[in-house]
Amino acid sequence: MENMRKGKKARVLNGRKAISATGKTIVQAVLERNGEVRTQILEPLSLATRIKFPRENVEPGTEVMTDEGYDGKRMTESEFVHQFVNHQQEYVCGNVHCNGVENFWTLLQRALGGTFISVEAFHLSAYG
Repeated sequence: MENMRKGKKARVLNGRKAISATGKTIVQAVLERNGEVRTQILEPLSLATRIKFPRENVEPGTEVMTDEGYDGKRMTESEFVHQFVNHQQEYVCGNVHCNGVENFWTLLQRALGGTFISVEAFHLSAYG
């Protein structure tokens, strides 16, 4: 850490993320294991908007596995069996993980990065 730039060292020591979300489009996805992926651009970024998408795309009673970004109480109210992983402690807890959807995002970013320098937000819906 002694060879780190001053700004980066401050971010690491303060526990802040190095990447800012300013100016980026927020997208969420649901993935059926061994099935299809559905995505949605989030506008506006609110919990109500984030909960509406799974309710429209996932059958009631389905096991839903997320990271801590979703409020478990709100997910349970929508008749899902909600399990989550705290990524600050672990990435997999038995069968509970988000690795499939994280793999989808990685593959999408690689495909877009290998083809285009960047993609405008209004084109994102063509890739989901």
